[in-house]
Amino acid sequence: MTNLSVLCLVIAGLALCNGQGGTISFKLNNYLNRGGKGANGNCCDGIFPVCKKSSQCDQYFKICLDNPESDNDDMTTCPLGKYTTGVTEQNVITFGSTIDSTPNPKVLTFDGAWPYNLKIKVQVWDEDGTDWLGNANDDDFVEYLDTIQSIHPDGHANTITLAGRTTLVATITVTCNSAGMTDDCVTPPPATAPPAANAPPVVIKHRAPIQCYECSTIDMTTMTTRAQWEELTKRDMSYVEVSDQCQDVAAVPNQFLQNCEGVCLTGLWNETQDFIFRTCVAVTQDCDDIDDEGDATGTYHCSNQAKGNNGRYIIEGVAAPPSDVVEPEEAPVPLEQYEEDGTWLSCYECSSKHDTDGQCEDPFDGEVERVNCTLHAMYNEDPVQIHNMTDPNKGIRCFKSVSTIYDSRSKVETKMVKRGCGYVEENYCTYSLSPSSGKTQQCYCDQHDCNSATPITFSIATILAAILLGVHLP
Repeated sequence: MTNLSVLCLVIAGLALCNGQGGTISFKLNNYLNRGGKGANGNCCDGIFPVCKKSSQCDQYFKICLDNPESDNDDMTTCPLGKYTTGVTEQNVITFGSTIDSTPNPKVLTFDGAWPYNLKIKVQVWDEDGTDWLGNANDDDFVEYLDTIQSIHPDGHANTITLAGRTTLVATITVTCNSAGMTDDCVTPPPATAPPAANAPPVVIKHRAPIQCYECSTIDMTTMTTRAQWEELTKRDMSYVEVSDQCQDVAAVPNQFLQNCEGVCLTGLWNETQDFIFRTCVAVTQDCDDIDDEGDATGTYHCSNQAKGNNGRYIIEGVAAPPSDVVEPEEAPVPLEQYEEDGTWLSCYECSSKHDTDGQCEDPFDGEVERVNCTLHAMYNEDPVQIHNMTDPNKGIRCFKSVSTIYDSRSKVETKMVKRGCGYVEENYCTYSLSPSSGKTQQCYCDQHDCNSATPITFSIATILAAILLGVHLP
């Protein structure tokens, strides 16, 4: 018996020795349950609605990898693997290499064909410990999350976002046991004739996947062109979520996200009715390949950038979805409309030091990136901001600062404007003066996109406080 045969016997329970099947590496990156609440709306720790500010949820995660055709949310049907993590005592989590004693990433194996489309199911639970008599309490259910993703078994790391009342960001990497297999990890590639002696080298386009938005304002399974779209996207149209919110995905930046190794596309049509379809075109990585000249009923917007199909398009005759894009003449949208516990906050983020086109400066037209400050620190894995977010005495704020520096040598005055997210106890304005940084005015506010205008929109109390201190709002 060869050494290889011995090795195959040893790992027979993990992978097939004939080269079929593969491995799945599943890594939890970040999780956000800022309100620290369970599915029933009560705090994880505390007595009914009364929360303990010093306590965090003791959360653990049940992961189940299922076939995309599965229409259930139970955690027992998991043909591609399942596991349960250890407990983390935090509401806002950045996971490390282990979760308590659970390895992160967790490596699972599959023996048959890879389905390409995968249903990922996650249950989040709060461990409830024991009562004062030492009796075990029932754990509290926090939330169920799921998503159907297209995953190539090519060894690339795929970022996935599972969003509901809470948000989980994870990375999944799938690799076939034998190199060169097709996308099912079972079928060898077809034999090809050797290239001619003078033939140019074949260039294979290959890149790490990005995330695109996938949704529609109508049921795509009713389209006469369903088969063609399924060929282009490598997705069953029944997976596409139908929602009026598809008109403005930027208002919900962590929803409708699909893994994509192609390009992001937005299609606007007027066939039997006006509708919008956002998707990933999986068969190309070049927007120049997208040709809409032959389609008189549709207009296409293509991007090879992550989340590049996030443009806002409102359909005539269809109610506009809740949005944090508020026109100047419109009343502000209440925070409660965005999230139950009112912690979702959108702010402009830019710096005139880096934005050479002057878009960050005043007068401000809003043509810069807007970020979800609730998720911003988590996605950037900034330990300082994450610490501030979890501090019960601090809240999420937008800020705007204006610094003016005078160079006595050149006699030139330079002005720098910066806008972004802040985590402080209350709304306030400050004024500082130093030889190195010049004079700086900085203000914090807690309304959507309030760091846009000149002056920044603040509460009456904040404005009065600034006036009493002799501070002029920038």
